[in-house]
Order: sequence, then C-alpha cells, then structure tokens
Amino acid sequence: MSYTIKPDEFALVLKPVFDADGSWSGSITTGITMGGTEDLPLEVQQHMVGVVTMLSAFLEYGSNNPLIVAEVEEYRDRLLQETFREEFDNDTPDEIEETSNVLVLDRFTRTKGSC
Repeated sequence: MSYTIKPDEFALVLKPVFDADGSWSGSITTGITMGGTEDLPLEVQQHMVGVVTMLSAFLEYGSNNPLIVAEVEEYRDRLLQETFREEFDNDTPDEIEETSNVLVLDRFTRTKGSC
C-alpha cells in the first residue's frame, strides 16, 4: 500500500532497522516528508515541522521513559475504544492460552516489562 503526500501534508515516516543477517533489530528510524508546501504560509510550515519533529522526538524520549510510554499507550487505547466503540463492544477478550512456557496473548492483554 502506498500513499502520495498531498501538497498541504506533512508526514512522519517510520522504517524498521534490520541487522546484517536480515533480522529486525527492534529499532526504527524516522523521517519527515512533506508535499509541495510553497502555497502554505511560512508560519503554518514552521508549526507543522514543529509538530512532526515533536512526534519523532517522543519516540526517542519514550525509549528512555517507559512510564510516559505506558501512560500514552493507555490514552491511545481509550481513544481507540471511544472511536471504535461498536467493534470493542462486539468483541470479547480471548482467553490466554498457556502451552508449555508460551503464552498466547490477544489485543486486550496487558503486559509488564518486555513481552
């Protein structure tokens, strides 16, 4: 799936980082792209760049502040539940399956630490 940035749009681009052996390192890189901004007032361009760079900076900040990330994740989850209320109301959490030392998690499962 691809998307063409429209003239008045700014976007944060996320890209996974792969090790030399082709496995995902668990890291991402960020980039910023924008459509043709020449018709936007300079004040708007500056504000949009400020917002998109703040979003990018949060990713780095969050990697060093897991409590902030947990708070933002909870907020995001509430927004999703409010926005897609019907889907959440019709969906019941699956049971967690335990097979040997492996737990099968669903989207309602909350974890602590790395999972």
